[in-house]
Amino acid sequence: MRSAASFVWVFSLVLVAACQSDMDAEMGVNNRYPGDTDPTTPYDTTAPYGSDINTPPGPYGSENNTPPGPYGSDNNNNNNNTLPGPYGTDSTVPYDTTVPYDTTVPYDTTVPYDTTVPYDTTVPYDTTVPYDTTTPPDTTTPPDTGVEATEYYFQAGDWHGYGWTDTGPTEGGTVTPLRADWVSGAGQVCINGTLVANYSSLGIVGMAVAQSRGSSTYGAWSPAGYSGVRVDITKNRNTNIRIELITTSGEVYCHDNLPTGGINLTWSNFATECWGTSGTRYNGTAPLERVQLYAPGDANSTVQYDYCLKELYPTKGNSPDPDTDTGTPPDTDTGASCNEPNKQVCSNESGTHCGYSYEFWSDQTGDCMTLKSGGNFSMAWQGVNSNVLARKGRRPGTGNEAVTFNALQYTSNGNSYLGIYGWMKNVPAAHPGDLVEYYIIENWVNYNPSTGQGAQSYGAFQTADGATYTLARSTRTNEASIEGNRTFIQYWSVRNSKRNSGTVNVAEHFAAWKNAGLPLGDLYEVSFVVEGYKSTGSGDVIVTMR
Repeated sequence: MRSAASFVWVFSLVLVAACQSDMDAEMGVNNRYPGDTDPTTPYDTTAPYGSDINTPPGPYGSENNTPPGPYGSDNNNNNNNTLPGPYGTDSTVPYDTTVPYDTTVPYDTTVPYDTTVPYDTTVPYDTTVPYDTTTPPDTTTPPDTGVEATEYYFQAGDWHGYGWTDTGPTEGGTVTPLRADWVSGAGQVCINGTLVANYSSLGIVGMAVAQSRGSSTYGAWSPAGYSGVRVDITKNRNTNIRIELITTSGEVYCHDNLPTGGINLTWSNFATECWGTSGTRYNGTAPLERVQLYAPGDANSTVQYDYCLKELYPTKGNSPDPDTDTGTPPDTDTGASCNEPNKQVCSNESGTHCGYSYEFWSDQTGDCMTLKSGGNFSMAWQGVNSNVLARKGRRPGTGNEAVTFNALQYTSNGNSYLGIYGWMKNVPAAHPGDLVEYYIIENWVNYNPSTGQGAQSYGAFQTADGATYTLARSTRTNEASIEGNRTFIQYWSVRNSKRNSGTVNVAEHFAAWKNAGLPLGDLYEVSFVVEGYKSTGSGDVIVTMR
């Protein structure tokens, strides 16, 4: 019995040892121990505690693709389809879409997105008070007219400032944008477009009346000494066009139904309600800030408009038509006799005489100018060193003057000019400065400035009366000017066939310079001149300006 029992015991012991030896060998191959990460051995389901990356771990196993134990905190330990332990934060394992997101707990919509300060829609637009169609809209706030690359400068007689186009406070209308600077009478500004069915839809073109170049403020213009406004338009569609004056305090005075062609309006023609019979009339004393023309919209239908502004400037005198001879001195329309006696000027001097501005300038003594009635004057000079100018005209002028002249006497043994003369300030791109001296030469002796030394040709143009003028530009360096000795530009328009009498439409020459690429600025004066240089001569002229 002992032998049999002993045998059984021994046999069992040997069998267990053999099995343990086989298991040890198998587990050695299959990465039984944590840390042995040989991926070449396939998953062995016979090793319950194997820690191969393809097998689940023991209680504290933290191998990839396995769920952690209660304290597993390996950052790479988020098994698919499971949530990590409290500290498991591995984001490298994507969410397993085989297990759908638990939709039993919906997103909490009880706390909406916080927009901090949303637009308050609790107070809707009050539609119980309709737009008042009995009063035209407030057009006193045009676009900013500060200095920008797309803005253009207008010169309209004594008015000057940046211009604009606009469609008024109601959206949906259209208007042509400005494309260039403009001088009244030298070309025209044309706008067109469509207005929506609303009284506040407008087709506007306007300008500041006392704004310097480079300024972002409108300025204030005093109407003292002026009687009204000259405006000239053409209509390509039969629509109503109004003109508005806007004061520095924001008051608006208008005149309704401008006709095609020129019209001279007095200050009393403007009223706060120009579309009716009531309203306050403009008193001609409140400073002005802006002037604008516009086509008003209609409440019941769209409006097509198309019009051009040709002339716009303030006028002087008591007559509603400054082109009409009133016979009351001083008469700047016809040059008729005035009450002032003739006056001789033999030193550098400027002033007014018989309703015209005048200036005499010479760089030597002995030369004299005689001021006569109206725009008439005479001048004599002599000497090889002479440099003398005598002129009579308007300051600042409008740029629209028609100058009729007759030189009863004009002789010179050397360099001399006879014609229209003046200055422009604030001329853009007039390198090396912003000051331009201009000449419209009707006759010259000995020296043609359009072909002289340093003159740069800008072509030629033909006036309405068939005359041809040559255009040129030159530079004067550190020479006498209306601003003292400095460098400035000269513009020339020289008549090819000389004459001692005739009529000059000044606006044609300003337009020709502009079209040739020579920019215009603020007018300082428009005068008729007799000039001599290093010569001896005399001139006696009759001049009228309209």
